[in-house]
Amino acid sequence: MDVALPGQIVTFDFRDSQAPAPSDQGIPRPLRVVQWNIERGYQLDAVIATLRDLDADILCLQELDIGNQRSGGGNHAEQIARRLRLNGAVAVEFQELRSPCRAPAQQGGGLHGNAIYSRYDMAFRAVGHAPAYDWPRDGMRLGEPRLGARVTLAAEIRVPRRPAVLAYSAHFECFAGIAGRAAQLCDLLQDSSACVPELPHQLVFGDFNTFAHSLARLSPRYAHGWHRFRNLGMSEAEWWVENVLAWSVDDGPVNLRLAAEPLPDHLRPSREVLRAARNPGWWDPFDPVRDITISNHCGWMSAKADWAFVRQFRVVRHWMANRDFAASDHRCLVLEVEHAHADTVAEHMLATKRVARELQVKRASRLWTWCSLAAAAALSWAAFTVARRSSISRITGHRGRYGHEFFRFEIDNQGYLKYANNSNYRRDSIIHKSLRLSPTLVAEFKRIVDDSEIMAEDSTLWPRRDENGRLQLDISLNGKSISFETAKISSLADTVDTQDPEGLRVLYYLIQDFKCLILSIISLHFKIKPIA
Repeated sequence: MDVALPGQIVTFDFRDSQAPAPSDQGIPRPLRVVQWNIERGYQLDAVIATLRDLDADILCLQELDIGNQRSGGGNHAEQIARRLRLNGAVAVEFQELRSPCRAPAQQGGGLHGNAIYSRYDMAFRAVGHAPAYDWPRDGMRLGEPRLGARVTLAAEIRVPRRPAVLAYSAHFECFAGIAGRAAQLCDLLQDSSACVPELPHQLVFGDFNTFAHSLARLSPRYAHGWHRFRNLGMSEAEWWVENVLAWSVDDGPVNLRLAAEPLPDHLRPSREVLRAARNPGWWDPFDPVRDITISNHCGWMSAKADWAFVRQFRVVRHWMANRDFAASDHRCLVLEVEHAHADTVAEHMLATKRVARELQVKRASRLWTWCSLAAAAALSWAAFTVARRSSISRITGHRGRYGHEFFRFEIDNQGYLKYANNSNYRRDSIIHKSLRLSPTLVAEFKRIVDDSEIMAEDSTLWPRRDENGRLQLDISLNGKSISFETAKISSLADTVDTQDPEGLRVLYYLIQDFKCLILSIISLHFKIKPIA
């Protein structure tokens, strides 16, 4: 094959001239048409086996490699035509430059583009797009230096005994964001609308890379621009349906739905884009939400990236092949279609508008559900936090003939008990223990606090700490907190001659309850005899 340049078309014809096409034999059957991104032909044998089993009349394929090291160096476009005995062409999008910055699985050295194959005669042309990503300048940054730009292949297919079909095979830019891909979509809408008078029966197939949602939002490499977070709550496919595809050429000279998007002035679509962003009757029978065609990163980047629009065709049935992604990272869309009257265009537009309304209703319902769940979760968490925001801390100690001696325990809001006891009598060493209490014991401590009514006491009149020592109690429970400090209380006799004997007695009894329970827990858990 002669070396082609980006933007040029290379044709192949390996049909068997002796074998009549299926539509030439008896009653014309529905046309079987296929849309598939074959992922550079990494699994070319599996791709060809799948296509052979499908036995389709028209194939629209993307990501075909010619002479690239990453995919074996073969001419995949020619191999598909030769092995399936088809007529076809490939529109070259890029010259993949060989470079040390490429990983082996990405190494170039050849060409890359989109193709259309058929059993029938075809006339080809290329539909150019305004560059949404400057590959010659920025490709090195992505580790894929290449020359060229996105090109859609269009073919007028002459089906025997039926009107001619206009087919497109497109591959939109994955690094352009929603706005860049919407502009490329408008290029096709404009071209399609101009061809409707002579070629009303159309197939607009392609990998449109509509995945700027979910996990991709977090990556400025795949999703950038104003729409990156502006369309939260919807997938990019939903955005397309609601803002572009649901606006018919009969709804007005410009797309008012797209014009009404709350965008900054410098990001608003041009009048040319608003005039082009009108649907001439395209309809995709696949569901824009449920019919996922690509799924990466354990399903976190899943999307309907591939589209199969028909115009003035009746879809007899449709399904997806390569559902397990064994032959390519994209699923294969398969349709059986029959030529239809012009009335089907209006029916399909009504169906698209109905889908757009349903998506809006479902999203509003989802939003209400999410808000309700979020509110319930917030209230539950607040209640849980208040319930768990409980801690009890008690310290008593003094400095005497044996130095600094103290007894301390603390129960935090996770139920962990920390115990420390320091006594220098007979040169005993400090004891540190920690353990986690069961929910039953935590509840028992809370019950003891509630029954004591210590949270209602006031320490203003209590004696201040002195040289004999101090007693400190801190409690945070059910959103309330207290912090008491007073002189050391060795017995009830120490509470008699005070200004608030009743309050100190409450404190004394509570401390004794805590002390008995905690020392019992320490003794049982660690099999030691704590120093009282």
